[in-house]
Amino acid sequence: MAARNMKMQMAHFVPDLVNIVGKATGAAGVAYTALDAPGVASVVDSGSGVTLITLADKYNRLMCANFSVLDAGTVDDWEVVVTAETVSTTKIITLAIFKGGALASLATTGKLMMDIKLSNSAKSR
Repeated sequence: MAARNMKMQMAHFVPDLVNIVGKATGAAGVAYTALDAPGVASVVDSGSGVTLITLADKYNRLMCANFSVLDAGTVDDWEVVVTAETVSTTKIITLAIFKGGALASLATTGKLMMDIKLSNSAKSR
């Protein structure tokens, strides 16, 4: 069993692919708190539902990003959309967060869950 698990892990290890997984607690208009995402320098609510994620390092390109909101305080139909990314220059991913179809800042009862995949190589896939 251990050998099979090791082979499976090795098959998924790609030196130029970086996966950042984490969460941050909303702060309604300021920097998010309780940031637990190694590789993310900051998460800031710039107002009106626009959130800026600043990565700790530059990467060649954003491969995939999945975000969701976990909010026990006001369970609603949250949606998170990547609107821009400049991971190769300014290290920023810009998000628009919607609640009930309208842009909304994430309150302190909400957590932004993130799964970000980045390329750390100039090689094409």
